[in-house]
Amino acid sequence: MPRDNIFINGRTLSVLLDRALLALSAVTTAILFAWLLYYSSYDLGSEGFYPNLNIQSVSMVMIGLLLADRPGRMCQVLGRILVGVGGWCCFMAKPITAAAIALVVMLYVVVLRRKSLRPTPGEALIALALLIVNTYLIGDGITGLVTRMVNGSDGITLLGAGHAMSRILRIDWLETSRSQLGIAVLVPIALLLSILMGATHKLIASLALAAMLIVTIAVALLRIHLISIDVSTLFLVPAFTCLGAMFYREGLVLRTQTPTSIVLALTFLVLPHLLALSRALNYWTIGSSAALF
Repeated sequence: MPRDNIFINGRTLSVLLDRALLALSAVTTAILFAWLLYYSSYDLGSEGFYPNLNIQSVSMVMIGLLLADRPGRMCQVLGRILVGVGGWCCFMAKPITAAAIALVVMLYVVVLRRKSLRPTPGEALIALALLIVNTYLIGDGITGLVTRMVNGSDGITLLGAGHAMSRILRIDWLETSRSQLGIAVLVPIALLLSILMGATHKLIASLALAAMLIVTIAVALLRIHLISIDVSTLFLVPAFTCLGAMFYREGLVLRTQTPTSIVLALTFLVLPHLLALSRALNYWTIGSSAALF
C-alpha cells in the first residue's frame, strides 16, 4: 500500500511538473516571439523595402518547394506558382539573389530527381511573365531595364561599395571570439544532455529546464544584459545542436530521414545567407540576422 502511494505521488508530481514546464514554455515562447517581432520589424524596417522583399521572396520559394513535394495536384500547382512568384520577387529585390535561388531550385530538382518540379519551364514562365509586365509598367520595357541594371552596376562599382564580382564571390570568416564560440558549443551540449537524461533523470532535467526558462523570462522582461551574445553566435546554437543530434545512436537521425528531408534541412540552414550576397559587410553577420528572422 505505501508503495502504491509513492507511485501515485510520483506520478502526480510528474504531471504537475509537466504542466508547469508547459506553462513556462508557453510564456517564454510568447515573450520571446513578441520581442523578436518588435526588434525584427524595427531593424528590418529601417533598412528599407528591398531587404524585406529579399527575405520574404526566398521564403516563398522554399515554401513552394515544400508544397510541390506534397501529394495532391493542388499542392503541386500552388507550389509551382509560389516558386515562380518568389523567383520574380527575388529578381525585383536583388538579381544576385534570384540567380542564387534559381541555382538552388535546379540542384534540388536534378540531384533529388523531384518529379513534382520536373517541368520547371512553368515556374520560369510565371517569373518571366511577371517580369515583362513589370518592366512595361515601369515604362521602358526589357531593354530599359537591362540598361538601368548595367548602368547601376557600373556606378556602384565605381563608388567602391563592394558590389564588384570579386567582392560578391568571396568567403568571409566568422567574426567571433573564443567566449562566444564557447557559449555556442556549451548551450547545445547542455540541451542534448538534458534530452538524453530525460528518460532516466526526468526530475533533474525538468528542474534545469524550468530554471533556464525562468531566467530567460526574467532577462526578456527586465532587459537584463547579463551576457553579451552576438547574432552570429545565436545562429551557431541550432547549427551545433543539429550537428550533435546527428551522432545520436550512431546516426539514427540521418538513417531514419529521407535524402529529400536532409537536403531541405541543409537548404533551409544555408539559404538565408543568400541575403548577404553583394553586401560589403561580413556575410556571416548579415546572414545570421536573416536566419534568425
